[in-house]
Amino acid sequence: MQVMTILTEKGGVGKTTTAIHLGAALASTKNKILLIDFDSQRNLSQGYKIDTDRNYNVLNFLQGTGDFRLKEKAKNLFVMSGSKQLESFIRKDVAVEDAKAQGKKSQVSGFRRLQSFGKRSKWSNEKV
Repeated sequence: MQVMTILTEKGGVGKTTTAIHLGAALASTKNKILLIDFDSQRNLSQGYKIDTDRNYNVLNFLQGTGDFRLKEKAKNLFVMSGSKQLESFIRKDVAVEDAKAQGKKSQVSGFRRLQSFGKRSKWSNEKV
């Protein structure tokens, strides 16, 4: 599994547009592509017309809650939708990581869960 990240703090530079088009291009090569909307503004999810009331999103994945689902938007192209509550969760998650660094006991962080994502045995999906 290869991971590619499109990231910059500056707004309006084409991160979402790049992700949408790059994802589509890579999916056309018959590779399974997963786009994860890791932004509380949900621009990638909105670009793919995924509702805000989606019953499973990146926050559920990071918390280990809910029934794991992806949205299949095209052949070989899957999207994990974003969550408006993601930013507050990340702040708490960073505190968990800081506690671990100081030798304190704490829960499994969402970032650790994301790192182990590739080890999941199968993807369930919903066709559009």
